[in-house]
Amino acid sequence: MLKILNERTYRRGQYSITTPLISCIAASNALPEDAQLAAFADRFLITMFVDPVGEDELPDLLRTGWRMNAGGEPSTPLDTATIAALHRAALAIDLSPVIESYAHLVRKMRLIGVTMSDRKIVKAQKLIAAAALLRGAAAAGPQDLWPITYLVQDKAQQAEASELLHAELQHSFNPVLSESVVHATYGPTAHAARLTTQATQLLDARPALATDRLYEIWLVRLETMLTRIDAAFAGDDMPQQLRVLRTSIKSVLDAPVAAPQAEAKVATATGPTFVAATSSVTPNVAQGPWGPKPPTGGG
Repeated sequence: MLKILNERTYRRGQYSITTPLISCIAASNALPEDAQLAAFADRFLITMFVDPVGEDELPDLLRTGWRMNAGGEPSTPLDTATIAALHRAALAIDLSPVIESYAHLVRKMRLIGVTMSDRKIVKAQKLIAAAALLRGAAAAGPQDLWPITYLVQDKAQQAEASELLHAELQHSFNPVLSESVVHATYGPTAHAARLTTQATQLLDARPALATDRLYEIWLVRLETMLTRIDAAFAGDDMPQQLRVLRTSIKSVLDAPVAAPQAEAKVATATGPTFVAATSSVTPNVAQGPWGPKPPTGGG
């Protein structure tokens, strides 16, 4: 495998063949810890830790999974000519505006013990160039440095790097890979901004009627959002806008669910008799169907 990644050739004994490898994507439940596999792991430029699908994406997960089980058509892959054209365009991106900034980020990451080979640091410039290309720019800028976070192959260190580089990566932006940017720059500010957007959208999606079957689902999503906010920020650390949204969510969850008016139903069924029965009653005065009975006897 190492020879395929390095030289695009495969050899076994006397047998050798050139491989048409463009990119190599691998998945694993654990990263290799054996020192003898370090060179192999280092060939993978990007490391992304995949968490379970979030609650907002659950419907998409279920629909996609069902289509796959039913033998649905896979997405049409990019043809090799398009990939080659994108590769040439990325190599034409001017990186000179960010070389010093990139070197500064590498130095900061080394301070927290992140180990990156010279090979990986050099090749990572392709990621910056590709980010600029997808942004529609001819030269790389501060917006395109965010891929450096994905060079780290340790999950804890990757999270630490995103916090450490928060100031330098605060201007990160990419219209095509917006979610990747969020995860790469997952400092408190980016996290708060994302939670604020999601909480606002969730509150705006409130079903019109409490009797709607979707209303209960919406309340569960509100509870989950409240848990996520409280897990991310505590006390005075919570940004003001997010604090306001949290208060709104809490007020909705704490409000009693309006039960159907049983009394009104009875009144509708029995008419004025019910009104007389529930009105204030004068002591020792006999009541008739329409109110107090007139005195009897003696004219």
